[in-house]
Amino acid sequence: MTNDNVKMWTELGIDLEKHDSLLNALRPIYQEVYLSPKNRPEGMAFFDFVVGDIHGIRVRELRQLESQGVEILACGTCLSRLELMDKIAVGQVSNMYTLADTLLKAKKMIAL
Repeated sequence: MTNDNVKMWTELGIDLEKHDSLLNALRPIYQEVYLSPKNRPEGMAFFDFVVGDIHGIRVRELRQLESQGVEILACGTCLSRLELMDKIAVGQVSNMYTLADTLLKAKKMIAL
């Protein structure tokens, strides 16, 4: 967790205790869904890096991609746990299984 992210989360009104609880809950699910598949693409190492700082990614870039027709999927578990489900700024609510399935079937991926 960087100080810049903590500052941004505080400015956005995110409960930092709930945020930490969410990350602790997601860790084993992430390992099961993304790290254990036998057909895991080699190029997902950068994806792992991005997910490690997923809550630091800026909404502006995602909005720009969405305006270009790119499908943006948001983690429903994250939004729910942080009580942000009604405040989604870009994309559509999804879940980790759909996110993993989409990534594993994708012919191309864009990572920010």
